[in-house]
Amino acid sequence: MSETISICIDTVNSMKEILGDELEEIFVEFKEEIPLYIDRLTAYLEQRKTQELMELSHSVKSSSGNLGFLKLSEICRKIEENLREDHSLNVESEVSNCIAELKYLTEQINVVCKQL
Repeated sequence: MSETISICIDTVNSMKEILGDELEEIFVEFKEEIPLYIDRLTAYLEQRKTQELMELSHSVKSSSGNLGFLKLSEICRKIEENLREDHSLNVESEVSNCIAELKYLTEQINVVCKQL
């Protein structure tokens, strides 16, 4: 099984054709939300708020998938799946992966924005 890439450049290029300069603004807005996502993920996991964790994961999955952040979207899908199946150890591991990917994307979004 191949590893999912973090950012799909084809998606970014397609969005650039449609949105033009607005795309950079959208990426910056997403990047600015990353600390909030990390704080919420951590708090919901620690407090065992599974419904909130599932809703946040679903939201991040959708928005990240739409922006071409494929790896983050896939991790969030796994969080949702593990929550539905009540696999708490897997949830903790995937939340940790999600936080790491969000931190990685913070820097990668800067790189992509410079290329837009």
